[in-house]
Formats: sequence, structure tokens, C-alpha cells
Amino acid sequence: MNSNLFFQHVNVIKQSRASVAALIWLTALLSAQDSVAQPEVMPWGNLRGIYLQGERMNFETSLRSVFPDWSGCVSSEKCNWQGMPSYAVEGKTTTISHFLQARPLNYTTKISETGSNSASIELSIEANQDIAQAGTYFCFELPGNEFNGGVMDIVSGQATNASVTLGAAVPGGKAEYIRATGNKIIARTASRSYEVTTDRATEIFLRIRSKRKAGFKSVYLT
Repeated sequence: MNSNLFFQHVNVIKQSRASVAALIWLTALLSAQDSVAQPEVMPWGNLRGIYLQGERMNFETSLRSVFPDWSGCVSSEKCNWQGMPSYAVEGKTTTISHFLQARPLNYTTKISETGSNSASIELSIEANQDIAQAGTYFCFELPGNEFNGGVMDIVSGQATNASVTLGAAVPGGKAEYIRATGNKIIARTASRSYEVTTDRATEIFLRIRSKRKAGFKSVYLT
């Protein structure tokens, strides 16, 4: 079973001290026949998996503002949910606007079902003032219990720029499994495969969670 996530950089929507916009397409594929996809949309704007014929494809997207020393982050998730977001549903599109807790970062996420096995995410971010942080990232996270022993490739065009086997811990006491520039990542095991594709080369790196959700593999796209 395969799942493909297409991440396309688009023009900045509004200029500010820091502003990012991106368009993301998720396509989950069954090998045999057409399927009905049901994206699981969280009230804070994350896409937490997608159901295909009742089977859940396990992953979660999020927006993260990472502390300068990488000791933690503020992300778009329930534990960082403060205030009331703007939430609207029109047809097959859900639009959520909110901010990261205690951060001057506003974001809008638009998630749409785009076909029998696909969904898209349009994400825009605006910072109202300077932020002490290592960076703001779009993240694609995979459960370690499903991907331990799997392989992740960072690909540019037809060339594989880097590849790593996903162990239960990062080898050699390093902070990251892998870091390279590319326009696609492929994470695969014997039973399933995920792809994340961007419309241009970007820096991509993979870390592992050590606290909440310990063991989860976190892919960061800059």
C-alpha cells in the first residue's frame, strides 16, 4: 500500500517579517482498485492520517516553530491549542485559521478531498514579529513502530542523494538520521510506502522524537 504526498512551494501570500506559503497534495493509493479516501482532519489544522477502505494510513502533518537549541518546539497540535480557531467547511474543503500558542505565528490550513484517493493541503504562515527560533517547518511524521527497519531516500529528479535505514534510534549519537537537498522523500517498509514530493529542491532532514511520541520519525521540510 502506497501513499504519496506532494508538497509544492508557491508564491508568498502576504509579506511580513517571516512569511511562508505552500500547497501540499496527498494521494494514497491502493494497489488493486479505486478506493474511497477519508482524510482525518484535526480542529487545529493537521492531517492525521487517511482512511482507505477502512484501513488507516498512519502519519500526521503539522506546522512547527522549533526552539533555537532544538530542546523542543511549539507545533499545531492539541496540547498547544489556545483560543478559538476559525473553522469553516464548504463542500469537500475544510479551512482552519489559527496561531501557534505563545508565538506570533498565524497560519491558515485549507484541506480538500480532491479525488477518490487523494487530498490537498494549502498552508500559509505569517509572523507578526521577530521570533527566537531555529526555524519554522512543515513536518510529516511517521510512527516508529511501523517504520523501524524501513528505508528512507531523499531524491532529486531521478537521482537518490541520500538513503538511510530507519533504526529505533539515530546511530552514533547524532541528532539526525539524514539531511540532504532534494525534491522527494520515499519512506518504505515491506508493507507500505510513503512519498513526499516538492516542486523544487529543498533541504530535507529526519529526526526522531525523544519525549512526547517517543520514537516517532519526524521529517522536516524547509
